[in-house]
Amino acid sequence: MAISLITHGGQQGLNGAVSPALNTSGSDFITAVVATYSPVRSVWSDSAGNTWTTALSYTDGICAVALYFAFSPAVSASHTFAASGSGSSVALAVAAFSGMAGGSLLGFNYGINVGSCGPVATGAGDNLIISAAASGWKGVLSTTSGTLLEAFPQVNSYAFASSIAYQVVTGVGSVAPSFSWTGVSGGSSIVLPVASFSSPASARKSRAWILGDQGHGPLERPLRDWNRRFALIGVPARVRYVSQRRPASTRRFRWHGDMAQPTRK
Repeated sequence: MAISLITHGGQQGLNGAVSPALNTSGSDFITAVVATYSPVRSVWSDSAGNTWTTALSYTDGICAVALYFAFSPAVSASHTFAASGSGSSVALAVAAFSGMAGGSLLGFNYGINVGSCGPVATGAGDNLIISAAASGWKGVLSTTSGTLLEAFPQVNSYAFASSIAYQVVTGVGSVAPSFSWTGVSGGSSIVLPVASFSSPASARKSRAWILGDQGHGPLERPLRDWNRRFALIGVPARVRYVSQRRPASTRRFRWHGDMAQPTRK
């Protein structure tokens, strides 16, 4: 299944913030970026009572940023997300995706007062890259990589500036998303977190090679060795036997590549 954006939203607030009700039905991965005034950290939660993992939490000057995520979360047609904390000057942004079931965090990184965040590693198949920018100073933060989902300007004595973006990258490598901003001085506190997540559903398909034989005999050990070698190099493959149901004198070996699904005993 391809990675697809289901919904997104965000909110700002001086004493914490609660997102608008979002329909997260059909999503199997939710992520959020929360920017706060660093001396007053906010507490993150959602109306479905999910357990959240922190991919990255970083503070630079007055700006604190946290990137949260949850795989296979409880979802709702009226899902809300909250960052609570008196005087926290919160800016929060949430995004929900499908096609991420069984995925994992591959890497995370950040940039400070620069135009890019990263790099982060990507794996085989499709990878979801979540990047963000946050600042405690006036300005508008926008991405020059991927799709910008939310962008909140800084509001004096109220809330921080924050933006969140995503992109889907295929194949092993690394990515360093970039942001630009206007109205923010170069020496201001600007934090740019980024995280990459794998998508097993879109990774390389398992491969099975089938050799006709009785299921035992002289080929048994060589084929076990091949399976071990595939495992060592990370190739999701399995070699197995099938019985031809023929007399030994007429039995033939055959090589069959099933590139869609592994053949199991």
